Amino acid sequence: MAEASKQAKIILSINAIVALIYGFMYMIMPDATNKLTDGPYYNPHFYQLFGATCFALAIVALLAVKRAEWEGIKIILELGIIWLILILIVNLWSFAYMPYSATAIANQAFDITVVIIIIIVDIWIYLKESK
Repeated sequence: MAEASKQAKIILSINAIVALIYGFMYMIMPDATNKLTDGPYYNPHFYQLFGATCFALAIVALLAVKRAEWEGIKIILELGIIWLILILIVNLWSFAYMPYSATAIANQAFDITVVIIIIIVDIWIYLKESK
């Protein structure tokens, strides 16, 4: 199997770091995260499920980087891109029905920006490496 480029490994490592940060915030400190983001609705169970999902994706991404095979990294990038697109859709859709405070709007805008940047970079590296 072909080894992944250094760029692909770096991009996937950055994805993992971002996922670990969100995972920590939502799974380990859901109460503090809710207060910080001023979310309109709070269910610690769902915060922790989201955080656990982030942790799982981060661990899988780090394992793929360690194995360093493009085929493994490719599958993780595909999964990540699909998951991020779904997260983006939910974030954008929630603006239509959620009663957000100014703090929550700022948090959503930041999250949406981070997700869009990661999606673009992931698609770019995926297309570049797939050639």
